[in-house]
Amino acid sequence: MGIPEVVQKYIQNPMLIHRRKFDIRMYCLITQEPGARPFHAYCFGDGYLRTTSAAYFNASLDRAIHITNDLVQQDSKGYGKFEEGNKMSLEQFKSHLSQSAKCTSDVFPDIVRQMQAIMIDTVQAATGKLNPRSIDNCFELVGFDFLSDDTFRVWLIEVNAYPSLEVHSRHQAGVVRLEVWRINDIRKL
Repeated sequence: MGIPEVVQKYIQNPMLIHRRKFDIRMYCLITQEPGARPFHAYCFGDGYLRTTSAAYFNASLDRAIHITNDLVQQDSKGYGKFEEGNKMSLEQFKSHLSQSAKCTSDVFPDIVRQMQAIMIDTVQAATGKLNPRSIDNCFELVGFDFLSDDTFRVWLIEVNAYPSLEVHSRHQAGVVRLEVWRINDIRKL
């Protein structure tokens, strides 16, 4: 049997905010009923955008233009220049979309629906690997990172099995404190 391989396509036409690239972090809580029964996935009601510090230019090899990861952005000259900790709330994103000439009012809800559908498909695809020791009353918190292209199609970048809960902005602090720890506010997918 061969070694598993991953094929990845670089999205050359990302949606931009103020000419800068961004991705969207959403959290999902996965639980399993006792006795190795069915899994359930819950999407936290809020997330945040991670933005780059410089204008997007596809031909550039500068990591700070292409990668929104905090470890990359923190070393960038423009870190925090546009948004606190290079983070935007989903509400700010929604407002940005509503002010854009090429967006209709259904773009934001459609992006959210696409992200939720991808989360469902991903969790369903991974259930055979979740809770391999069949431990009762266990859960998994995962971070989903998404990118939207300029046609509003959502792409899954990666799923973080151990997402960072480090805080770099006031909004992100609210997401981490309120969404991650207040289980009553989650929505079943």
